[in-house]
Amino acid sequence: MAYGLINTGITNEMDPVSAVLTEKLACNEDKLKIGALMGLSFTYAGSTREDLLEEITPIIMEADNSTELKAVASLTLGLIYVGTCNEDVAQAIL
Repeated sequence: MAYGLINTGITNEMDPVSAVLTEKLACNEDKLKIGALMGLSFTYAGSTREDLLEEITPIIMEADNSTELKAVASLTLGLIYVGTCNEDVAQAIL
C-alpha cells in the first residue's frame, strides 16, 4: 500500500508501480493481494487503465476468493474508473 501511496500522481515510462503491484496479485496470500490492490487504487485513481481492468476483474469473478478480497478488488476498480461511467467496470463489480 505504501508503495502505491508514495507514487500517487507520479508518471513514469517504465511504470514500476504497476509491474511490482500486479505481480503481487498472483500470490496465494489474500493480505498481500489486498495491499497490492489498495496500492494500485492509490496510484491509478481516475486513470481508467484498461490493463488494470483486465488484471483485477478475474479476482472479482473467481468463486474461490474471499468476500473481503472481492470487495477490495471492486473498490479498486471503482477508484481507478471513478467518474467514467464505464459499463465494463460496472458489469465486473456487479
